[in-house]
This record gives sequence, C-alpha cells and structure tokens, in this order.
Amino acid sequence: MIMVCDSLDGKEEKRRKLFDHWFDVYSDDTLLKYDAAAPLESYHLFISLIFKKTNPNKELLLQSFFELLKTDLYQIGF
Repeated sequence: MIMVCDSLDGKEEKRRKLFDHWFDVYSDDTLLKYDAAAPLESYHLFISLIFKKTNPNKELLLQSFFELLKTDLYQIGF
C-alpha cells in the first residue's frame, strides 16, 4: 500500500501524524513501513509504503519506491 498526504488543504502534517499513530496502534509485527517526503515546487507530499515483511518482492518494492521519489513521483518510461 502507498499512502500519500498532500498539502492542497494545508493539513498534510496532521494526516501524516494520524496515519502514523494508526499504524503504531493497529499494525502487528508482520508489516514494514517506509516513509518519505517530497517537497515539490507547488506543494509538499508525505508518502509511506507499507507491505508484509514476508513479501518476496521486498527489494523490488523498495527500489521502485525510492526511484519514483527521485523523479518527483512521476514514472519515467514504461
């Protein structure tokens, strides 16, 4: 799962904190969560990637997630 909090209404930080709280309270030890921020020209994003620890594609998911962040969340090429 990818969770995105944008700044279009100025409440991105509050949403990120609430989502982090929910994750801390309700997730079990089977999930991994990676967080990132993307400060773009016109707005700011907080992004989280969540998946099961046992996912056989863990390295590919992480590589793809961080590569996408490098391109300001635009996929280059298909």
